[in-house]
Amino acid sequence: MTKRKLLFGTYNTVYPGSAYEQLEKMYQNSYKPFLKVLYEYPKVKSIFHYSGILLEWLEENHPELFIIINEMVKRRQIELIGGGFYDPVLPVIPGKDRLNQIEMLTTYIRKKFGRRPRGFWLTEQVWEPHICSSIKSSGMNYIFLDEQQFKHAGLYGNDVYKPCYTEDQGKVLSVLPVHSSLISSSRKLRVESFIDSLHGLEVPDNGIISLLCDGRSINSEQDIRWFTQLFKKLTQEYNKDFSFERSGDYVRSLGELKKVYFPVSSGSNIEFWAMSTEKQKDWMKHTKKLSIKNGSFCAPTGYFRQFFSKYNESNLLYARMLYTHDLVSQIRNDKSRKKSASEEILKSQNNFPYWHGRYPGIYDRRARQNAYKNLIDAEKNIREKGVFATHLQALDFDMDGADEYIYHGQYINAYVHRNGARVFELDYMIASWNYTNTIKPYPESYHSDEELRKFIDSDVKGAFIDHFISESVSMNSFTRNEYRDSGDFSSGKYVLQSIDKEHKELILVRNGTINKENISLEKKFKFRKNLIDVTYKITYRGKGTFNSIMVTEVDLSFTSPEKKDLLVQTGQGELSDLFITDLKNKVLISFQSSKPYKLWSYPAYTHTKYNDRIEQMYQFSSFNFRWNIILEKDQTWENTCTLKFEKK
Repeated sequence: MTKRKLLFGTYNTVYPGSAYEQLEKMYQNSYKPFLKVLYEYPKVKSIFHYSGILLEWLEENHPELFIIINEMVKRRQIELIGGGFYDPVLPVIPGKDRLNQIEMLTTYIRKKFGRRPRGFWLTEQVWEPHICSSIKSSGMNYIFLDEQQFKHAGLYGNDVYKPCYTEDQGKVLSVLPVHSSLISSSRKLRVESFIDSLHGLEVPDNGIISLLCDGRSINSEQDIRWFTQLFKKLTQEYNKDFSFERSGDYVRSLGELKKVYFPVSSGSNIEFWAMSTEKQKDWMKHTKKLSIKNGSFCAPTGYFRQFFSKYNESNLLYARMLYTHDLVSQIRNDKSRKKSASEEILKSQNNFPYWHGRYPGIYDRRARQNAYKNLIDAEKNIREKGVFATHLQALDFDMDGADEYIYHGQYINAYVHRNGARVFELDYMIASWNYTNTIKPYPESYHSDEELRKFIDSDVKGAFIDHFISESVSMNSFTRNEYRDSGDFSSGKYVLQSIDKEHKELILVRNGTINKENISLEKKFKFRKNLIDVTYKITYRGKGTFNSIMVTEVDLSFTSPEKKDLLVQTGQGELSDLFITDLKNKVLISFQSSKPYKLWSYPAYTHTKYNDRIEQMYQFSSFNFRWNIILEKDQTWENTCTLKFEKK
């Protein structure tokens, strides 16, 4: 009987902005003990992927691990495979950045471990056919795709154990399968039962069983004992039945292979989470009813780009990355500044804050803020002192077919959307901080009916979002979204009345209704050095008397709502100014109004699944300024609000 070939290994990464304590715990519980066990079984040949972010952290904090890895590389026990340095989703970043991400990690591995990688690990197996040529052009010979993606390509039966070729523009790559269904079930079984299941697979002579798992999933003493037993049995009791292979050696031994074209697809984790919440629930309902055998049931079918339509905040971050990339690409004469800015963009492309699945991802405020910081720093790098000039422009920033309005100033950037005439990004450049780094709590398939009633909010978030409510609405009902907005101004589309680029002024108007009464709302934005003036003009076009409460919502993102990070200074009753101190960034934010107001303020949270538990996660602090407006026919109410930023 021919020995069955096993490809065994792990892929390992960390997320930018992770606390040292988190990384140290992961190192002590996962990376270190697993590598130690593997070291004791030199016959177990393995492949490892480490992202560049993780390698840099390990080199700085645990250089002893590099010594062990180097030794295992030299004795040809392990092979290091490449990927994107900052763990990006390769298909959605610009082509030049793809090459830079790959080459950065390739160079790092070659310098530190003396071997140039020829295999490539694709983040979350997010595949689009056009990236084949980019990967091949970077010196890679083979990649890994999930077995489910082999099935999407029309392969079935024992074909999911056979490597194949794929190509784009004449660039050919070998593609090896990853058997995720085996990996997910492995540690649920006794070691003997798992080996029996490997024996039962219909693997052709030139096929291979690929067992590549997330290194973070090996995180307990029980896991380590399981792998210790597995390695012991496979190298002793079952050494005549199985052989461990390094992927590079295996690929070089292959002869002629079948050519396969893989459709746009992702790993099984992405394919489920990228679907709409309704489709996720429908799929889960069907899986309970259907017997899934031999891979005949190939749902779910979501893929990564759908996160950009599922989460508005993901699309805005993606758009910001592309926009900043375009700004940097226009630099011609200063290679040093351009290089520094380009590296900041590469850092911002880490996949974590762009999606949500088994980890919080886009719901992790720190991860989003870290990406924005990289993009703000990239922009600061290309601003040449004495040459940069403030400017206001109209641009279809978020790729929705309509213009948004972007102000670039010396101290602040402000991005205004026509829907709601709201500020959806507000950067204080000195602190490299986006103060409207917010996210609304979306309904997710894991939420209970009670959580959907209590914690889900359909309104967009940002600054200068306007609601109209009755006097009976309390702060508690407003906070929980248990009220009816009398108007259609918070997310309704405004029309551009004028844009004065010279004086940095923008006027947006919406003719809408409040309790079926016709109202015209004009918002004039004036951008100055370190502040924004917003002048409201509300004109009543109906009959009789108009009486309503106007609430202007300003959502600001901080490190936390705790007193050690945030100080809010306000008085009692009607107010005319508010002072907010961001103690972490040492920034004073003031809000002033020409008409006195009443204030509701509170921290906003999402209830987000992290592994198998739901956590309450702080997202932003909401400040809601309230005015009672009474108007007769054709009367106009006018008020100017000023939001100002100062470094303390």
